Formats: sequence, structure tokens, C-alpha cells
Amino acid sequence: MESFEKNSTVHEIECQTALNKLKRKLPYSWDLNIYRGCKHGCRYCFAMYTHKYLNDEDYFNNIYVKTNVVECLENELRHKSGKR
Repeated sequence: MESFEKNSTVHEIECQTALNKLKRKLPYSWDLNIYRGCKHGCRYCFAMYTHKYLNDEDYFNNIYVKTNVVECLENELRHKSGKR
């Protein structure tokens, strides 16, 4: 854990998967999330509700950084289903 701003804390976590299949159709259909949380504090932010899965209500002050995302991404891209 590392504090980088007043009332802000960075937590290191390990991700299970690097790529996330999107439900909506954009110019791309996969998403790569390397962290959770944000210091901007936008009132219209749709992502802040993802913190409930971490049992954390403080989206704007607790930042979660996925430390093994590179290894997960390499493994997923090497896998057959990742070649689409």
C-alpha cells in the first residue's frame, strides 16, 4: 500500500483475467482494465460502481493496481480463444 495524495491509497492486487469481453458494440469488443479507482471524481462516472465487488465504497480515494496484468494478457493472447 502506498499513499500518493491526501486521503488516496494505492493497493496492489492480482488480476484473474486481463481481457474483458464488452457487452456493448463499440469499434472494439474487448477491454483491458489495469486498475480500478480514479482521482478525477466525475459525478457521471459509470465505473465507480465496480468498487462494490471489492467491498470498497471509496472509489475516488482507493486505487487498485493490477500488478500481474502483463503476464495474464500474454497467457490469454497465447490461448486459442484469444486469437479472434
